[in-house]
Amino acid sequence: MIIAAVIFEAYLKCPSKCWLLFLGKQGDANIYSDFVRSKSNAYLATGIERLMVKFHPSECVVTLSVPVNIKTATWKALFYVIRHTYGISNRNKL
Repeated sequence: MIIAAVIFEAYLKCPSKCWLLFLGKQGDANIYSDFVRSKSNAYLATGIERLMVKFHPSECVVTLSVPVNIKTATWKALFYVIRHTYGISNRNKL
């Protein structure tokens, strides 16, 4: 089960909305909600780019699903990671 940031954010606003998103049900889209979602994604992408500029490319890892051994890591920053803990996974954008 993947609990994405979108589902967690929906839970903080409304548990029912969270459950419906988890089941894959989508509500009717409207212009404002689409605008807010695209604005949030743009801010996230810009923030990650600003963070990545502060690190040397050898100190930064950008991955979605490649297993990473944290104990032998030589990098300082990790972006777009899926964490697995005790059977629960969560995609984080750190």
